Amino acid sequence: MKKSLLTMMLCGIAGMAFAAGTVENPLSVDDLIEAGTPAEATDVVVKGYIVGVVDGTSWESDARFQAPFTTTSNLILASSSTETDIEYCLPVQLPSGEIRTALSPSGHPENLGHQVILTASNTKYFGVNGLKSVSAYEWVGDAPVAPEVPEEKRGTIYNPLNVADYLTYGEDGATVENCWLEGVIVGYVDGKSIDGAVFGATAPEGSEVSATNILIAGSADVKDVASCVAVQLPIGDVRSALNLKDNPANLGRTVAMHGVREKYFGVTGLKSVDRYYWEGEKPVDPTTDPNVAYFGLTVPGTGCEDWTLNDGTLPEGLTYVWYWAEKYGLCASAFKDETCFTTDAWAMSPVIDLTNFENVALTFSQAANKFIGAVADQVSVMVREAEGEWTKVDVELPAGNSWTFIDSEAALADWSGKKIQLGFHYTSTAASAGTWEIKNLKVKGTNISGVEEVVFGESEVRVEGSSIVAPAGSRVFSLNGSAVGTENLAAGVYVVVTPSKAVKVMVR
Repeated sequence: MKKSLLTMMLCGIAGMAFAAGTVENPLSVDDLIEAGTPAEATDVVVKGYIVGVVDGTSWESDARFQAPFTTTSNLILASSSTETDIEYCLPVQLPSGEIRTALSPSGHPENLGHQVILTASNTKYFGVNGLKSVSAYEWVGDAPVAPEVPEEKRGTIYNPLNVADYLTYGEDGATVENCWLEGVIVGYVDGKSIDGAVFGATAPEGSEVSATNILIAGSADVKDVASCVAVQLPIGDVRSALNLKDNPANLGRTVAMHGVREKYFGVTGLKSVDRYYWEGEKPVDPTTDPNVAYFGLTVPGTGCEDWTLNDGTLPEGLTYVWYWAEKYGLCASAFKDETCFTTDAWAMSPVIDLTNFENVALTFSQAANKFIGAVADQVSVMVREAEGEWTKVDVELPAGNSWTFIDSEAALADWSGKKIQLGFHYTSTAASAGTWEIKNLKVKGTNISGVEEVVFGESEVRVEGSSIVAPAGSRVFSLNGSAVGTENLAAGVYVVVTPSKAVKVMVR
């Protein structure tokens, strides 16, 4: 299209209206570039390929077309997925929040080369024709899918990565969510560069110990930043507990932390830390703990496939209430398109068998935000004997104005020895439709199944001499929790965890 004609289309003459494009018939990146001057119009719909990021302040010198990137606030859009000439590209400013999280190639390098339709304002950005104030997006074809990072590459709460493994896998500083990392606190970074690394808990003359970060290493004697991971400490309980300024005695202590692997101080670091535990406080893996009757809704992990989600009668304009979010767990919300909808919805667990359990308790993490009024009037935790009547559980609820998760616990002693279901009940009104998030749920008690002396026969689990025979996928543990083999076992009691149950056996 000739520039003069496109300029007429975009800017209009003699009262002609601006043709902003639609989702069904969007403008192309070439259309806007050929126009030259930005239309200074809102709600412009443009289709193009994400090809890079302006990783700095200059359009001419800081445009980057190959990951990894450090800037999350923008992207580069082009009409071709392979374009690397800025003359044929548009810079796009990404607003903070959901849109930035979803589109930023810095956080999602898998977005590179994918075509997207954006609704935004056509105005100058980085001094050239660009897009700002993106209000909506829609992927053309299937949404990009991040390559799955194997669990062994991210560690788990029960088996965190050590510093050496954390530093050496994948691209330097590549963003990976849900990492568990363990190491010894050896210092902190003074200033804005890794060159300001301080090994110890005292500050250089004229400075003070930073509370915003720590350095961890594989051992307490490490003095080389190349063998360390810089950890950003977010404001709140994590910073209060881990920082060296307020806790100099933390120097030399071993700590495991959960967060996001990404660049910090220009090198591979750990950010967004939301959980930690000190050496000696490692939780027991529920898959090997015979006292755990049920665990689920883990993040990352199990999802909610074994739960029943009942959204009731949905009002027009709403397609669901309950849903699963990989980062936040089981979620409920009836807020959409700036509108609160009236709903009554349930999420119900599978039947949990507590026949052989006593002193049962429920633990889980939850967050609640955007609620108007008392949260307790809008959500509740329920329990029932299988197919029976629901009973409300006495449990602490969040204040309803924060995305911060709290750990909650409730006694279920009255339900010991029974088969039960748990229910999360969510309601909303035209005045309040907050978001409720639930994750890492566990039902635990004292397993009273006793010791089974298993003899020869066709039992699912049996003892043959000094060996234990069990179904494929079973694991055997001593009573102190150590994993053992299945042959040449010393006399004693062992816990055999099969794919379907946990059982105690005796080897004579």
